[in-house]
Amino acid sequence: MGFLPTSKLSLAIAIVSLSAVSGCSSIRPDWKDCSHLLSAPKEGMRSDLQFSDGNAHQPVEARLNGVSAQCHGDEDTIYMAVNAGLKVKRDLAKGAEVLRLQVPFLISLLDKDDKPYDLNSSGYRVAFPKNEDTLYPVAGFKLELKQGGRAVIALTPEAVYIN
Repeated sequence: MGFLPTSKLSLAIAIVSLSAVSGCSSIRPDWKDCSHLLSAPKEGMRSDLQFSDGNAHQPVEARLNGVSAQCHGDEDTIYMAVNAGLKVKRDLAKGAEVLRLQVPFLISLLDKDDKPYDLNSSGYRVAFPKNEDTLYPVAGFKLELKQGGRAVIALTPEAVYIN
């Protein structure tokens, strides 16, 4: 019958296993830190939001609390996964009830010559529980940049109420 001896069988299994594992990187992209391709200008790192529920005005302060990015790419495109840490704070003396809102972002994509070619507006939903004054969420989003380009993100001051 031609069975392999145990040591040869183990070697064959090991070779097949290593081949399967090494092939995974060609199937799944190899994500690498590319935080140097992402920036936030000082003016866009903090935003004072005004929320109104019809009865009272609730001021909310949002700040970027660190940004990072992971990338992979091909000849033409960089695929970027961004994590933007936020600190969102409200004054409980002005209102302590449940508060839902959106923290708005502007995202500009720049080419290799630092010329903008795309501008997007996005928002991250947050919900303050009753009697909670500070949240530390992490907003995650994906971008596609031209090879050699970079991204700039900034907070904007307009809050959006979410039902």
